[in-house]
Amino acid sequence: MDGHTGAKRRHRQAVALMATAVMFFSTNALFIKLTLGDNDAFLYNGGIWVGMSLGLGFAAWLFYRPAFSDPDTRRVLFRRVAGLKTDGVRRWDLIGLLWLGVFGRFAVAFFAWATQYVEAATVSVLHYTWPVIFILGLSRWDRSKRRRYRRVTGFSWTGLGLAFVGMSAVVIGTLGFDLSGADLLERVFGMVLAVISALLLACNTAVGYPMSESLSSEITEKTDVHPDEHRLEFGCLLFVGCASGLLAIVPNLVIGWAGGGQITLATFGWAVAVGLTFVPGGVLARKAVLITPDLAVNALAYASPVVGLVWLGLFTEIVVARLDLLVAGSLLVAVANVLLNRPRAEADGEMLPLDGGQRRT
Repeated sequence: MDGHTGAKRRHRQAVALMATAVMFFSTNALFIKLTLGDNDAFLYNGGIWVGMSLGLGFAAWLFYRPAFSDPDTRRVLFRRVAGLKTDGVRRWDLIGLLWLGVFGRFAVAFFAWATQYVEAATVSVLHYTWPVIFILGLSRWDRSKRRRYRRVTGFSWTGLGLAFVGMSAVVIGTLGFDLSGADLLERVFGMVLAVISALLLACNTAVGYPMSESLSSEITEKTDVHPDEHRLEFGCLLFVGCASGLLAIVPNLVIGWAGGGQITLATFGWAVAVGLTFVPGGVLARKAVLITPDLAVNALAYASPVVGLVWLGLFTEIVVARLDLLVAGSLLVAVANVLLNRPRAEADGEMLPLDGGQRRT
């Protein structure tokens, strides 16, 4: 199989993985509606990360146990995450990336908090700006390193913009959009919270890639065992997600309790279950981004509200405010993704990932 054929095959696989991940991402609004109620958003978020961290840790152990079977490999992983020295060196850059990932674990809490001040349509539109922020951050980091990803072109940015406009039309067309009311300051505060949730989610997703790359490279250099590079890096990506999630649990619970929040044991249990349902989507999306050179595959995330409406329609009652916006937005999201996710040939002499993690120019 030549490089061009292999790249097309991997891109098709990435599109399929991301599309499947969207099926899980799209349950966010449904589960918050069904299980959150008037309970504290931070306590609820802490429960979510109990479930998701357990799920990510189990996935890393189940599928990538051979990559972590060497004691020296585990030593590098745990000492780096703990901020300890390895071979006399403390990696402050990795410590910083890890704690950025921890801060990113507050995204769902800010999303749920924002819905207390602003209608769900506004919060969802602002929250789902995260794919653009994520692509911008990851592409900038990657261009200064080994150039795994293709340069994001003007066409790609235009397509991402169209997909975002389509997603916005779907949300507004379904739930409505109201700027009236005397509580302007509260609405502005809710919008700020929603923007913060988008930034946190993008940060949460983006920092795992440079950290997992650094960890896998260090393991390869400092151990005698040399597992498959791609499997090791993806295993490290899951490990980083699990570690940052575990570290975020206590701060979420402390903030919730300190703010006078209350949550029943049943609701906290539901939050843990919700976190477990987020695991497949998180794993599949990370895998998709890791195997394709085209970051525009993340535009599929804008289909989440479209699929989310199906979940809401199946299990709750919803009223469509503007059917024309709903249909037009859905079509725009679909068209933008078809244009963006066409397999492309290697170009411009860039270094692109091949099977098994090997790269060539």
